[in-house]
Amino acid sequence: PPRSTLFPYTTLFRSAKIPACENIDYAHAKRRVCKMGKRIPASKPRQPEAPPNGTAAFIVRHAYWLIPFALFLVLRLFSADPYYLLAGDQCTFLELGRTFPAHRLFNHELYLIHSPPFGYAIGLFNLFLPLLASGLVTTLLFACINFFAVRNLAQFEDLPRTAIFVGLIYLALNRPAVAYDYHVARVSILVCSTALGILAFLRLLREPNRKTLFTAIAAN
Repeated sequence: PPRSTLFPYTTLFRSAKIPACENIDYAHAKRRVCKMGKRIPASKPRQPEAPPNGTAAFIVRHAYWLIPFALFLVLRLFSADPYYLLAGDQCTFLELGRTFPAHRLFNHELYLIHSPPFGYAIGLFNLFLPLLASGLVTTLLFACINFFAVRNLAQFEDLPRTAIFVGLIYLALNRPAVAYDYHVARVSILVCSTALGILAFLRLLREPNRKTLFTAIAAN
């Protein structure tokens, strides 16, 4: 007998039905995908990697200033001249350290040209170090304080780390700065106090209160 003209349509309606998806939990974003009657479990969300801890993580996170600071120390510790010319600042401030806390020169006169912090710092180190070593340590100490003051200034202004790295590398390699920092000279404390004064003043402008005011007055 002739086939019915409805054959293609009846075949279509007799096709296998795809089961509906089940267990849809929109609150927790968990969906089980159904395909031809088989359930495929949803893939687990990728957990964010925990940041590394310890010394290695600290070095990686702060390498933008640790590398310049290491270079800063190496150049100042190993670039010194074989001879120290005890003239000018060196002779004056070493004598001030020797007479600590009187702050007097060779003729026992009170020295009034410069304030006593640099000579006092040399005198304090001279309590347990030789006089020349005390002067060199004092100079390097104020140079290091200046390094971190400059770094804090850059961070305070929200400069990118690349810019901070380049600036600190320049500070570490600067030939006049290196020359002043490996012998006894008051330049290190002058530059250091200037950087601290600028930083304190900028903090006063951004956060005007009694604490920042007194800090700015003391730093300047």
